[in-house]
Amino acid sequence: TEQDYCVVVGAINMDIRGMADIRYPQAASHPGSVHCSAGGVGRNIAHNLALLGRDVHLISAIGNDFYGETLLEETRRAGVNVSNCIRLHGHSTATYLAIANKQE
Repeated sequence: TEQDYCVVVGAINMDIRGMADIRYPQAASHPGSVHCSAGGVGRNIAHNLALLGRDVHLISAIGNDFYGETLLEETRRAGVNVSNCIRLHGHSTATYLAIANKQE
């Protein structure tokens, strides 16, 4: 018998968030922290469907780089089938970068 499964078509990217330890003026260097996490609307939906126990396949495009390999491995570990994600040689994986000022 065939098993039902979900197919998600959408983005997969690395979310990078930087946070200064202090409130900073522009054009200056300050200590802070950087946090990277798996993101992309398609990847997030597929990940959450897998957490709900669904058999889910993600269709997406990803760069042939460190971020791409990291994202595929993390998504695979979450239980998502990533065999239909294509690796784009010569291209970087999509990233989202947010830099925040410490709120006082």
